[in-house]
Parts: sequence; structure tokens; C-alpha cells
Amino acid sequence: MNKPYKNIDQPVVNLHESDGNHYIPPLSRDPDEITYLQDVPLGTKILAHQSTGLNVSHAVVEHPFQHESDRRFAFNELSKALFNSSWYLFAQGSQDVMRRRLLLPELADDDADWRETPAGLLARAQDSLGYAAELGQELAVAHASERSTGRIRTKLGRQMGNSAILLSSIDFVPAPRGQSAFDISYAQRLRSLDLLRESRTTSQQNTIFPSVAQIARSRSPLSVAWQDRAPQTNEAYRALDEAQDTFGLAA
Repeated sequence: MNKPYKNIDQPVVNLHESDGNHYIPPLSRDPDEITYLQDVPLGTKILAHQSTGLNVSHAVVEHPFQHESDRRFAFNELSKALFNSSWYLFAQGSQDVMRRRLLLPELADDDADWRETPAGLLARAQDSLGYAAELGQELAVAHASERSTGRIRTKLGRQMGNSAILLSSIDFVPAPRGQSAFDISYAQRLRSLDLLRESRTTSQQNTIFPSVAQIARSRSPLSVAWQDRAPQTNEAYRALDEAQDTFGLAA
């Protein structure tokens, strides 16, 4: 019997500027923020936005979705943003390896006759994103304070990538009892790789690659695209709007 897949590979060569543009936060118009940013290292602002975006993402994942189409849309959009932000921290520019390994969550155990439940996997995804939000805050503070950030960058990058896979795997639970753990992991792996490929895709309307930092602001390219494309039942639209209103930055 084939053993279930345990991981996917995130390539070091991933987001090409010929395919899209990397997100840059807008220039500040607040005098106090401008003064602050002049005194901290370059990159502080986008890491702060990423930290906020992780808090917003966590709130969206904790939203009690009633419509499956809205839940699927929201989780797919978050997964793509998490994959790319994971790459920025975890794989971009790596010289010693060609890929980084991300983990597929276990959804079934044939020997124990066990299958993961939707509630169980959702709780794992919520916990994973909550921890990512803690790491995001830690990284933003460490970078602004000019402390060493190599370890925390790697840790957060891996955590965001694994969170993306958890979110993308929820469609596969509960898996049918007649389906083997290998078959479940195979389908789960293909879905995660599909979303990883989709995260590199841009359009004429939005040429910016998705990223978690954009989720911090309601007027970012990702948020505007979310608002335009969310299902007409409006639950995914409201989930992001409410999370940004509570945890996000001013538009």
C-alpha cells in the first residue's frame, strides 16, 4: 500500500516580475508615521502591514460561514496570499536549496480507521493562523528594533505556507471511508499545488501578486479584487470588511 504524501515543495524560483508586480504599501500621509519610518530600517512598514494582515486573516478564518461558496472563496484567496508571503520570507533568494518543504496535514489514518472532521481541521487552521499572527508581530518588532530576524523569518514563512495548505485542505474533509489515506493525500496535494500556481497569476485588472500585507487595508489591490469577486451572498465580502474594520489599517 502506498504511503500518503506528507508535503509539497515551494520552489525558490517562483514569482517572476514578467508575470506581475510585488506589492508596495502606499506612501504615508501621516506626519507622525513619516517621522517614525525615517528612524527605522527599510522594510519595517511592509512587515507591519503583514502583521496586521495576519490578524485580519485569522479573524476571517474564525468567521462562522453559513454559505459554503463564501467559505471556499475566502479560504482560497487567503491561501494564495499566504503562499506568496511564505515565499517572500521562506524561499525568495535562497542560495543553498532549490525548494522549501511545506507540510500536508494528515487527514486520514487507514490503520486506525480515522478520518479528520471539518471542525477538527478548521480548528487546526485557526490555531495555525493565530500562531502565524503572533510570529508576524514578533518579526515586525524585531526588524524595527534592528535585531536579528533570520530565524523568525524562516519560522513565520514556514508557518504561513503550512497555514495555506490547511485552508486549502478543508474541502477534503470528511473523506469517504472507502477512500484510502494515500488517495486523500494525493487529491489534497494536487489542490494545494493548484493554489500555489494560482498565487502566481495576475490579471489586466490587477497586476499585483496576492500577499498577506495587502489584507491589512480595504483599498489594497487584493482587497478590492476580493470585494469585486466575492459571491453575491456577500458573506465573504462582509467577513473581510468586518475583520478589516476591527483589526485592519485605515484605508
